[in-house]
Formats: sequence, structure tokens, C-alpha cells
Amino acid sequence: MPKLIKDGRIHPEAVLSAPTLAEYVQAPQGDHVLVQGDESPELLQPFMDKLRLILINIPNFNDGRGFSLATLLRQRFGYTHEIRAVGDILPDICYHLHHCGFDSFQIPDHYSAEDALRCMQTFSHPYQGTQRTHTPWFRRKAS
Repeated sequence: MPKLIKDGRIHPEAVLSAPTLAEYVQAPQGDHVLVQGDESPELLQPFMDKLRLILINIPNFNDGRGFSLATLLRQRFGYTHEIRAVGDILPDICYHLHHCGFDSFQIPDHYSAEDALRCMQTFSHPYQGTQRTHTPWFRRKAS
């Protein structure tokens, strides 16, 4: 069973089954939805107040569309609740996912959740501005 990383810890929380975005748009029930990286965030806009968890599927570790979708949900749509990465979540991309706006990560069985936590501690300061650290390092260092 996939492991969940949330709040810097491994949680025993069960993996949620969530309706797809197409299913949710047809019959908006519940407070969570599964979105593919290539789906339009505009489709979620009417439901933003109701949704407490958006699961974004990353089908392959080299598919960056999920990173962009999380950033758009945070920046353009002001989504403040949990965004969870699901799919092919390699431990070494968790740090970058977190800085794009993801709060939690479902780590597949064939990867180590402990390795993912270690990877999230690899860098003490991101150089560029991110969803988590808006100001670039050179500006933070100068002040």
C-alpha cells in the first residue's frame, strides 16, 4: 500500500479513492477530487470553496504538468487547502513538488518513504522564489 507523507512525517492514513474531475463536474459530491496534470484548472474553479483535497496524478516522474497545475491552483486560483501528489512519485522529486505547492505525497510501494523525507531535507534554502519561499535567496540573504 502506498505511504503518505504529510507535514514532514510518514502517515498510516489510508489512500483515498477520489472521483475523477470529469465525474466530479457531472455530480459534485464530497470534498476531494483526482485531477490529471493536463486537465484545466478552470474546471475546478466553481468548486474551490467545497474542495478540501485535490489529488494531482503524476503518471510519469518526467511529466511536469502536475507541477504547473499545483502552481496555478495556488497562484492564479488562490487554493489554500491540501494538494496531494499521486502516481509515479519518486523520492527525489518530493522537494520540488513541495516548492510548487504540494502539501502531501503518496509514495508508491516500490519507493522508500524514508528516502523521500531525506530528499525533502536536501536543500536548506531554495535559490529561486517558490510557492513556499516567494523571495529569491539573494534577496533574503541581503535583508
